[in-house]
Amino acid sequence: MTCLVSLVLLLANIISVNATDIAIIRFEGIKQTFRVEVAKSIEQKKRGLMGRKSIPPDGGMLFVFDEEEIHTFWMKDTFIPLDIVFIGKDLRVKNVIHSTTPLSTGHIGNGIVSKYVLELPGGAAKKSGITIKNKLSLPPG
Repeated sequence: MTCLVSLVLLLANIISVNATDIAIIRFEGIKQTFRVEVAKSIEQKKRGLMGRKSIPPDGGMLFVFDEEEIHTFWMKDTFIPLDIVFIGKDLRVKNVIHSTTPLSTGHIGNGIVSKYVLELPGGAAKKSGITIKNKLSLPPG
């Protein structure tokens, strides 16, 4: 019985570590909303969107970092092009890297200081009108 309880607790812990919050986000002045996974844990940030063959047109992932600093990304094991939006602690877009090259191991974001990074399907930023200085609206919490 003790082994069963331990196994259940272990599985519950694994599930909670891998569980990803979902947030509906938008940018001020832009009608398009995005339903994104929120990467907060170190493991979620390491994994990102690697291994995905597709994501919905309004999908993506928002990386939330503790500090505003340089956060570098790459496309290793990422099979789809992404737009990568770097956002400062003031919630304003600092830079947008459009339609990254799938499976590339080159560094993306060198020299860009950010607190949040948003990955969207390739072309989504341009299509929705996201540009430098747009302000991100985060849901409460």
